[in-house]
Amino acid sequence: MSQRNQDATGRNGIDRRSYLAALSATAAAGLAGCGGGDGESDGGSEGTADGGGDGSSDGGSEGGSDGGSQELGERVGSMNMVAMSGLPNAGAMEQSSGYVGDLLTEEFGVDTSVEVKDAGTFFADLFNNARTQNFHINLNPPFLRFLDPHPVMVPYVATAAGADGGSNDTQYASCDYSNAVMEQVGFGDPEERQQKVNEALSIASEDVMQISLLSGVSLSAWRTDQVEFPDPGEVGINDRNIPAMYNWEPVGDNEDLIVGHTMGNIDALEFWGTLYSIGWTQTVYAGLTYYDQNQEIQPHLATDWEINDEATQYTFTLREDATFHDGTPITSEDVKWTYEWLEENNAQIPDVNSWPYDTIETPDDQTVVVNMSEPNAAWFNGHVPLWGIFNKEQMINAGAEENPLDLDLEPENVAGSGPYQINSFSPEELLDLEPYEDHWVDVPGNLVLQGYGDFNAMRRALIDGSINLMINASVAAIDQITQEIPDVAGTSEQPSFNAWYLSPQMDFGPSKFREFRLALSQALDRQFMGELFYQGRGTTFTRSSIIGSNHPWYPENPDEVLTQIAPSETGDIDVAMQTLEEAGWGWDDDGNLHYPPDADLEPLWPEGEEPANYPERWPCVEELE
Repeated sequence: MSQRNQDATGRNGIDRRSYLAALSATAAAGLAGCGGGDGESDGGSEGTADGGGDGSSDGGSEGGSDGGSQELGERVGSMNMVAMSGLPNAGAMEQSSGYVGDLLTEEFGVDTSVEVKDAGTFFADLFNNARTQNFHINLNPPFLRFLDPHPVMVPYVATAAGADGGSNDTQYASCDYSNAVMEQVGFGDPEERQQKVNEALSIASEDVMQISLLSGVSLSAWRTDQVEFPDPGEVGINDRNIPAMYNWEPVGDNEDLIVGHTMGNIDALEFWGTLYSIGWTQTVYAGLTYYDQNQEIQPHLATDWEINDEATQYTFTLREDATFHDGTPITSEDVKWTYEWLEENNAQIPDVNSWPYDTIETPDDQTVVVNMSEPNAAWFNGHVPLWGIFNKEQMINAGAEENPLDLDLEPENVAGSGPYQINSFSPEELLDLEPYEDHWVDVPGNLVLQGYGDFNAMRRALIDGSINLMINASVAAIDQITQEIPDVAGTSEQPSFNAWYLSPQMDFGPSKFREFRLALSQALDRQFMGELFYQGRGTTFTRSSIIGSNHPWYPENPDEVLTQIAPSETGDIDVAMQTLEEAGWGWDDDGNLHYPPDADLEPLWPEGEEPANYPERWPCVEELE
């Protein structure tokens, strides 16, 4: 088959210089992607992205690339790649999708188109199983709650697949995987839980549920003539590095850490609209714990804690000297009220999950005992470090129980629990914070969040000194800043704990076959895709894993847990073709790919339905509901 031959550059026959000439200048901030048998990925369906037709176009079932000696099945019909617009790295996503589409067309012999959709339309189609695409490129968000493995893994359980609006972006339906995911939250001991997490990761990896590509990259820049950061740790300088907002050092006469934010990221006083903004989380409000610069949980308002083996009871001991900004003590009753209030209003507050609280006890002012009605180890990592403790009396008086999203409270009067208190505030424009002197964390000066309409305006503000820190910058912005102010430009370029992946639609089409997913993975030049996204920054992955290699729950011995899905970071088209041939796939004389003769071309479930409708095939769905 002529398409298999590499060109003189050894780059699998694809002219990539045309892609490199159009490298994206979009932001390198995290894309808000969404993640998710019996491992039933051995079937197939019609080859078209809409699941219709006979999947054969004009191809026959006889003949082959060797002159007709190989019996061929149905011809693989046309496929569709979808890229999302209006998001950070949208340009790189579209270019990478074009590269994958060209690879499928020119090397695999499958006509593949690339379509661009706005993110809202795309995810509505995907999560309702509209079957309008075969592959897309996605990213697990770099949000702190995803430092626990559960929020990354649970979207892929069987009950989240199908036309139910669930967040399973591969339409993966494996009971073995689903059971392992739901069991891992029942281990309070981290080592025991890691073993169960590894089991779930191993099952999905063997199924090639995701085609892992490369890590996300956190890019930031600051002016070294105004501020310095002595210990960026593994995280780098960004809005997920909470200690960086505590331990920065002013330079010269400067007294402020002025952070550029795009508009909309400095949310309303009811900060729970943007949980991950550094303007509120662990600044104005402090939690019981926090994630440090190395992604490890540290004491904060709580000085100590105990978790029982079943992950059903959590006991916290609070600081005795902790006070709100109005000088009143922070007690266990404030913690109890905060958690219960968040739970009661989780439908209105983004990013608050419903937690299985049974009771929250306050035996004394410094002790909080949280009892769960069912095991949930994810609560400790994915909720406790992210939510600051509210002043119960002030919140009740401000109408929080009647109108949680419309408080009768002036910003300057907020009695928060964090090391910073509000000096002045204007939604989407400015959040000016000053140190709270009686806090257990001693911060060196004012923290100011300044809003900008776009990244270019923010970049210019850093260059002219109006701000001194730009977080979540783009590759282009970093390059321009270091060129224009080389003597005072500090930069942080750290691989993030999240990861980019190629997401296959696993319920129909050729992407439902494991060998097809594996072959495509083996052919990909991840090094080249890393150039498209970050100009070579970041870490490429040759093993399939739902969580990235920089994630704290990544297996210590990945070669024992995860499946190798690429021969190298640059790929090998010959290895990919061999994978298909050994599984019975073949090509006709025109180079068109055909299924194996005995391939089952039916979708795993009918369009418009879901695995939950078929408990006889997926018996786990009744327990998962």
